[in-house]
Amino acid sequence: MSKYVRQSKSLPKHPKLSSSDSPFAPVPAPVKPRERPGWSGPGYTKKGGIHIPRPPPPPKPVVVPPGDEHQALEKADQQLLLDCVRKAFPRCEEVEAFKEVLGRVEEAMGKGEWEVALKETEMREAWVVKWGAERAVWFANLLVKVVETLDDDPLFAILRGKRGNDEEDEDEEEQKAEENDDEDDGEPLKVVSFGGGPAEVLALGGVIRHFRPDAHGKSKAELESSDSSSDDRQIIDLTLTNNINWTREIKTTHAALLSPPTLSKYASASAIANSTPYLAKSALEPELCRFSALEASQEEVAEVVGEEAALITLFYTVADLAASSVAKTVALLLKLTIAAPRGSLVVVFDHAEVEGKKGYPLRYLLDMAFLGKKPSGEDEEEGAKPAWKMLLADEERVVKASEGLRYALELETKKAQVYVFRRL
Repeated sequence: MSKYVRQSKSLPKHPKLSSSDSPFAPVPAPVKPRERPGWSGPGYTKKGGIHIPRPPPPPKPVVVPPGDEHQALEKADQQLLLDCVRKAFPRCEEVEAFKEVLGRVEEAMGKGEWEVALKETEMREAWVVKWGAERAVWFANLLVKVVETLDDDPLFAILRGKRGNDEEDEDEEEQKAEENDDEDDGEPLKVVSFGGGPAEVLALGGVIRHFRPDAHGKSKAELESSDSSSDDRQIIDLTLTNNINWTREIKTTHAALLSPPTLSKYASASAIANSTPYLAKSALEPELCRFSALEASQEEVAEVVGEEAALITLFYTVADLAASSVAKTVALLLKLTIAAPRGSLVVVFDHAEVEGKKGYPLRYLLDMAFLGKKPSGEDEEEGAKPAWKMLLADEERVVKASEGLRYALELETKKAQVYVFRRL
């Protein structure tokens, strides 16, 4: 049996699988990428760590559509303003018939020939229907915002006479009744609009309706059953200056504000008796003063502005005047500075600046005329105080009407420059 004894130096018949020194050792399986030492790829997970999922990204803030933050006038009042335009100029429903006239007006305005563009009655009506209606809404939104921001300004005391949204106790109302009566009996707000027309009449009508519910128009039934004389109270005294003869259109627009809306021929007698105008009869009194702003003398400007503090508007006026003569435009602003009493407000509303446009920017002209800034290269006067204080400067304000308004023509969205100054 000794020949079957295994010797110490003999090799086994089959190599051991666990022996790494054996040439017959199996090839180790490749390590997975995540298990490789030093691996830092996108799929790497630290061993022994707790996997914490990433938190979801925060929700994006709601983007307010441009212009909606400036809708100070209620949508219902904006719609009623557009209805007044349709009542004043029924031809606005005939869109196809207006296209040819609108084309002529737009072509002349593009050349800066305003007298040619608005020389005929149908051309002036076309302008009011197309551009005046939407501008009235823009102006009203701006003016309402200005009055709300400067609520404590004594210039707007007449607009704070009575408000339907004030939630005061009955005792407080009784205590302030006499004060309100004194304010109501005060002088109306003096408004001077250089280059103004029917759009300004509509806009200021919207301002009155927003702040003075007691100045809303009354139906025939209310007038017969009421003895109140509030329908005869004047809120705004409006003076419009323009070299275009807007007399007919201003009267027509003003009459539409003071008369009930047009109803269907099938309307009942009760509906007709209870239909109300946009404004009371004497709430707004417009007057047109025809003269050329660039050729006006200091005496003429002072006569128009008056001796009491006033709200002065320059809506789409300064840039058009500067296109004709920069020197005369600055001279007009300086005359306005001399004539404006202390406490007066100037509101400027004009086209936004266009890149590459030749000429002086509007802000440059206003700074030079109202704030006393010298042109580049000239030294500033020491100790000189500006005559005006800038309250608002917005060089790219998005202006638009509320969404969903009913009108025969499309209401556009534009960018405008807005500036507000107070006379010191």
